[in-house]
Amino acid sequence: MLDLTNVKAPIEMANGLPNGCYVDADLYQHEQNTLFRNNWAAIGFGKDLPKPGCVKPIEFAGLPLLLVRNHDNEIKVFENVCRHRGMILVSEAQHLRGPITCPYHAWAYDLNGQLRKTPQTTPPRPRRGPPPPTTLQRDGGEGDSGAGPYGSLGSSRHGTRPRAHGCSCAPGL
Repeated sequence: MLDLTNVKAPIEMANGLPNGCYVDADLYQHEQNTLFRNNWAAIGFGKDLPKPGCVKPIEFAGLPLLLVRNHDNEIKVFENVCRHRGMILVSEAQHLRGPITCPYHAWAYDLNGQLRKTPQTTPPRPRRGPPPPTTLQRDGGEGDSGAGPYGSLGSSRHGTRPRAHGCSCAPGL
């Protein structure tokens, strides 16, 4: 990586970060992987998802994510990608009256991230163990949502984050 000896020197002798720290694509990717993707991060506010069925897509550290308030009033965070063909599932904040449905082949996921319908294919296999999304705890309904590592809709990746709550979505589908 970079030699940061001059940056760590006593203040009267120290230099700023080398220019490469600001423009190098490999360094940027390294920072994304080590600083952001493997740690908890605030990515939204509870007020952004005021009621069950609200969803809000965001991008964080180069990943398309989907904030979801489920029917138990919990906020979940998923990768905003269908596990079938990798299509983005939700393109704008909205209130869903049904499942999260892929616009490509209509694969459908419930608000807890479970795959529920796969039209024109065989039925989904039952899952064992805990649900796949990252579950976020609420601490009062106003504040931040956090995530990382992120759950995938219908996948086996999951994790728990120490705190988060609440998210204002536009009325929609």
